Amino acid sequence: MDQKKIKDFDKGFVFKTYENSHKQFEQIFKEFKNVDLSNIKGVNKIIVCGMGGSALGPHFVRSVFAKCINVPLIISNEYDLPAWVDKQTLVVISSFSGSTEESISCFKSAKKKGLKTFVICTGGKLSKSDSTKFVYDPIYNYAKNPRFAAGYSIAVFICLLNQLGFLKYGISKIEKEVKIFIRGKAVAEKIAKNISGKMPIIIASEHLIANAHIFQNQINETGKNMSAYFSIPEICHHQFEGLSNPVEINKQIIYVLINSHNYYKRNQKRYEIMKEILNKKKIKFIEIKPMGKNIYEEAMCMLGISSYASFYLAYFNNIDPQPNPFVDYLKKRMNE
Repeated sequence: MDQKKIKDFDKGFVFKTYENSHKQFEQIFKEFKNVDLSNIKGVNKIIVCGMGGSALGPHFVRSVFAKCINVPLIISNEYDLPAWVDKQTLVVISSFSGSTEESISCFKSAKKKGLKTFVICTGGKLSKSDSTKFVYDPIYNYAKNPRFAAGYSIAVFICLLNQLGFLKYGISKIEKEVKIFIRGKAVAEKIAKNISGKMPIIIASEHLIANAHIFQNQINETGKNMSAYFSIPEICHHQFEGLSNPVEINKQIIYVLINSHNYYKRNQKRYEIMKEILNKKKIKFIEIKPMGKNIYEEAMCMLGISSYASFYLAYFNNIDPQPNPFVDYLKKRMNE
């Protein structure tokens, strides 16, 4: 897809946003140094309250850095906090707009209970809240919507956990690993062509689980295409039997296997057996093996692949990748 076609098609600057994703990380790594977290003490677990694109960052960080984070990191997509939340819990409110009603509801609940809170937003009601917070200007999110701020969201959570002493991984390493994001573009268009006209069923494991979650989000919102994701080994205990019916759906779906030589050997074997089963069922599938010297680079490369692939999928679906007309419609109706 040449630059002229991209320019004519992409009125909402989605492609430009992806091309500058590394700058989102650089901006946060620079600006977060000024955040004072001295009043956040005595915390032994974290709950993140966020919806949609605003929760992509914590999903990514929790998955990729699972072996480096030394406290529980829970993500909640509800209006209220679970009963287990206590005085030793840091309640992080993540809302790109700063006006997400579910996130505001959780914030009010946390304040009512006298809990420690940390707000992440770009403006809105939460930017004026009585809380420790990080309010940033998303200057490199040219496409405006939350899902295009994944770099910002990932970087903020890396910085937050790092400064609190909960993540033992150097920022300088991440700055180098972020650069592999752009290399995902090389295979993205071909992947988009393969899944065009189908419902992708995304499969991943271990450090790439969040990538599958993000890919689903991007295909839905950016590609304007239905998708779903599952994890191995969990689905190996039930899903294969479900491939028998309805028979018609097997012609409409395509499995997207996100594989890695860094998975546990037993999980790698499961992928090979799954391919045998899909062949027996005559269900189409493609396999993606993101490049990288380690699991962190693999995850960042996969983020690039999914970002560009969802953009190209919108092109093949002949639909603008930037706006969310039905999500916006729902929000408008909820405000009536």
